[in-house]
Amino acid sequence: CETAEDVQAALVAVGTGPVALHVVTEEPSPVRGALVGLALAIGDGRASYVPFTGDRAAALVAWLEDPANHKIGHDIKIANVALQRRGIQLAGVVGDSAAASHLAQPSNWAPHDLSLVAKHVLGRALPAEDAVRGVGRQRKAWADVGVDRVGEYAGQLADTAAAVWRGLAPTLDARLHAEYLELSDTLVRMELRGIGVDDEELTRAEAAFAPMEVELERAITALAGKSFNLNSSKQLGAVLFEDLKLPVVSHTKTGWSTATEVLERIEDAHPIVRLVIRWRTLRRLRDSWITALRACIDDDGRVHACFHPSRSFSGRIVNSNPDLGRVPGRTPEMARIRRAFVAAPGHQLMSVDYNQLGLHVLAHLTKDPALVAPLRDHADVHTQTAAAVLERPLDAIGPAERQIGKVVNFATFAGQGASALALQLGMPPAAAKELIARFDRKYSQVREFQDEQLRLARERGYIVTIGGRHWPIGGLESLDPHDRSYAERLGRRATHEGSVSDVSRRGLLDADRALRRAGLAASPLVQILDEVLFEVPDQEVADAARIASEAMRNAFVLEAPLRVGVEVGPNWADLEPWTPPA
Repeated sequence: CETAEDVQAALVAVGTGPVALHVVTEEPSPVRGALVGLALAIGDGRASYVPFTGDRAAALVAWLEDPANHKIGHDIKIANVALQRRGIQLAGVVGDSAAASHLAQPSNWAPHDLSLVAKHVLGRALPAEDAVRGVGRQRKAWADVGVDRVGEYAGQLADTAAAVWRGLAPTLDARLHAEYLELSDTLVRMELRGIGVDDEELTRAEAAFAPMEVELERAITALAGKSFNLNSSKQLGAVLFEDLKLPVVSHTKTGWSTATEVLERIEDAHPIVRLVIRWRTLRRLRDSWITALRACIDDDGRVHACFHPSRSFSGRIVNSNPDLGRVPGRTPEMARIRRAFVAAPGHQLMSVDYNQLGLHVLAHLTKDPALVAPLRDHADVHTQTAAAVLERPLDAIGPAERQIGKVVNFATFAGQGASALALQLGMPPAAAKELIARFDRKYSQVREFQDEQLRLARERGYIVTIGGRHWPIGGLESLDPHDRSYAERLGRRATHEGSVSDVSRRGLLDADRALRRAGLAASPLVQILDEVLFEVPDQEVADAARIASEAMRNAFVLEAPLRVGVEVGPNWADLEPWTPPA
């Protein structure tokens, strides 16, 4: 479309829809990249492209904001974010082909990129963005590609999204799809709001880490008896396994493995191992977090991550650019990174976190009284499991034993066998097999439930989550033993994993609904597994804590009622438990 009149003609041609939108932005993240243009299509092989310059963009605004004009898209959230940054309130969204893909085939079509879904649904190959723009130093800005080529590319994607939607829409559960769209609106607000990051705190952390690294390098050199390059896996391996004769746990194609997870299994073999692990942790915090996080801070002093509701198998919301789900926090050094995530002036950060969500969901699904009863009584199930599998009284279970119980619980939920559990616990497979047998005796209905889910997956081809989502399990009849074994493990655990995701997604959505309904300014910023982090004006903390925690507790009614913990503080590291005022 070269003129405003051309835009109007294109809008007349597509009618009231549903019309697929595809936005073109300079960067992959719509919250950071400038909006270049917008393609429109209805899936008949034709498309119109509108560059966002001059009066052509203005001619689109009324149509985009009119709810009577029905719009669709592939991950429509991207278009919504890009348009809202230009002050345009997208209305009339009735469909999302990425959500439809995830509802149809959550694992078989993952990660639900349009190019992948188009192959499955339409048998259509799409051009890669790199093929249009180039890569590396040869990569062009969209403005340098040429409007005709950009329009052709964007038009293909919009037309394909419309065709995918047309192919999948008839099979959709309308209620589930509507929930996806509403969740998408919540995620749009989260992306646009972002979370504050204190660059000065990052600088202080960097300054604190530098002398620690130097001291660790000195100590490692002293224990090794010589200087060597800690960044060299070959030199480190020679020191550990030749000079110090430490046990070799794993090999790579080129020699010993010195991966951190391998070293953690021999950290008690010699003091040098723990020092190497700690040195690597500090290096990773500096390179992967301090340096990388700085690059993500926008002009408003906030980091705006992208949230993906349809990318994971289970339905967990994942995020990227940066991946806030990986923000570390287990050690004091790691806490320095979390301390850099701060509330705006006059606000507090508020964390609402489900307590043992996976266990509550499993108890509900299995109806196992050995799980339901202690959860209703607010007992610690990990301690109970440790006592059962280690065959010790409850009062003999300390933190180390409880950790074993926790590992056994999660390994069993995930359908892991004795070999995998043995690797995690650093014990012989025979000993791990015995732990699993004791778990099965303690929680007999858990194994029965998992076996029944696998039987149902074979019989009907899918499992059903607590929220009503159908999850097809492919590969159960595969002739490849590795593929078949993976499919069987997935069939055993998918109902539980998908149901946990249903609860966490609904909890976020219900909390956001409730806060907005109450007229509060409190807003969710990020969801990490079972935790939702909110930013709350100081004067709203009591109301927001009560409303959000109640909404998340009541997301689903389970055999053992859901429980949440609330913490409040000025930053993500220094949160303190919040209790309702007397």
